[in-house]
Amino acid sequence: MSLCKRQRPTNTLNKCAIRTLNKDGKKIGTIVLPQRGNDEWSNWGVTNSIAIHLEKGTHSISLSYEPWNKNMYEIVNQAMLDYLRVVKMD
Repeated sequence: MSLCKRQRPTNTLNKCAIRTLNKDGKKIGTIVLPQRGNDEWSNWGVTNSIAIHLEKGTHSISLSYEPWNKNMYEIVNQAMLDYLRVVKMD
């Protein structure tokens, strides 16, 4: 008997969530949150990363759904976001 969970495809039904990453109200990139499998809402993973420069001080970082964020499926475009990771780069 195998103890490994069966791998499921991340491209099932093309239901990825696409969002625009904003810094201080300005668009800086696109985040693609892939579907983790059919009905896999509790299967967590990571998405693409975007390197941005943060000057010293306070900043507002947000993800927004914009008209150009429609995916191929066009009916479902949602995701559950657990956290945003910020990593200092030298």
